[in-house]
Amino acid sequence: MSGSHSSFCPQTAFGTWQTLVAADRLHHAWLLSGPAGSGKRAFAVQAAAHLLGQPVSKGAVHPDLLLITREPRDGAEARKAEDGKPFERRRNITIAQIRAMQQRLTIGLVGAGQWRVILIDAADDLEAGAANALLKSLEEPPRRTVFLLVADRPAQLLPTIRSRCQVLRFSIPHNAADTRTEPDGAAATGNAATRGQGREAVAAARQELARQLPPRTAEHFAALDRSYAELARIENEVASFNYDPDLLRARIAGLLAGAPLPRGGGNDDAVLHHHRDQLP
Repeated sequence: MSGSHSSFCPQTAFGTWQTLVAADRLHHAWLLSGPAGSGKRAFAVQAAAHLLGQPVSKGAVHPDLLLITREPRDGAEARKAEDGKPFERRRNITIAQIRAMQQRLTIGLVGAGQWRVILIDAADDLEAGAANALLKSLEEPPRRTVFLLVADRPAQLLPTIRSRCQVLRFSIPHNAADTRTEPDGAAATGNAATRGQGREAVAAARQELARQLPPRTAEHFAALDRSYAELARIENEVASFNYDPDLLRARIAGLLAGAPLPRGGGNDDAVLHHHRDQLP
């Protein structure tokens, strides 16, 4: 899964994240990129809270959460920060900060949860030595540790760091009612083979939903309508982006898991699992 690219809006990204965590298929390093206002930082906080099992807010302290960002420029600025006053930061995240993180990683999980989260914001602020040091941690990640790298300018990161991350590119929806994402750069140029697999997966999911027609109740109709709308969004993204197969499988599996199953059949669950197994 390393180095693959998908483009999301925050709503669909978090649904995929939840599915991967539930399936215990979560990659250890994630690069979250996108323009200002695309929700990448909000997603990072939401994803960290989901793993840690409690809300994460500015200034929050959790034994298994480590937030790495640019520190105050000097002692005077640090005192301003402690007093809650505006302060100036260093130009970069330093190698000393990454080494302190690595020392922290030698200690087992401290809290009652099952995960540790390293949130670096912004990863493109890493100085050269810090980036090289981080690379070593990404190459040999500790167990049950997830790195969330928020980046405003991902092209400035070392290619070797990017290649070890699952990349989520966030886009700003066209309007509040439209959650489709806008193609960008490399993600929009995907290869034909990946898109072909995506079309097959969408077709299999559509066949599963078709088994539930006609709807029996107004509630059933509304649930099917939501499922078809979400599938249409997935189909639109598959046509535009180089969609990672693992993420696509997880997202469609989550959609089918939430779809209303037909009642009265003795083997409905078996049929649903069969269809999921057929996804490419």
